[in-house]
Amino acid sequence: MTWLLDGNNILGVATSSPRSEGDREKLLHRLLRLRLPRPCTVVFDGPPPRPTVAAEFQMGAARVVYSGARTADDLILARVRPGDTV
Repeated sequence: MTWLLDGNNILGVATSSPRSEGDREKLLHRLLRLRLPRPCTVVFDGPPPRPTVAAEFQMGAARVVYSGARTADDLILARVRPGDTV
């Protein structure tokens, strides 16, 4: 059972001001402090923020994925399996 989280949807609820480039990283650190269920994947829309950031990597208890040309919703739908939580 994997938890799949749409990072952009969470950001939309968590921040009322326009998003800055560092908001995704701040969100990841906040989520990690919450003791995420394992395994957990956080998916963000679009490419990584910098060329030095991989499109998929592990950060603490979370696997972080950038959807690239696809939407985060499409990527989550492609990965979800019976028993997963979205």
